[in-house]
Amino acid sequence: MEVIEFRGDTGAFLEHSSGAASLNLIKMAKGNLSFELRLAIDKARQTKQSIRLDDISITGKDESHEVDLEVVPVTVPKHEGSSI
Repeated sequence: MEVIEFRGDTGAFLEHSSGAASLNLIKMAKGNLSFELRLAIDKARQTKQSIRLDDISITGKDESHEVDLEVVPVTVPKHEGSSI
């Protein structure tokens, strides 16, 4: 659940909270996006299928956005002899 790379401006959707630094995606998600994101990630993990949520309303302090969200599960193949 840790962010490993940012692409483009994410300020409308993600923000750092006060306190200890964290790149946890759920903790960085603005407003109700964290709830919707967690549900979509959990469902994608369970079904091993892409999950799409349309017209999610994100309301912040002085702004509001409508977004479509797609969570695509990624599997990493295990290598023979690997302990990971």
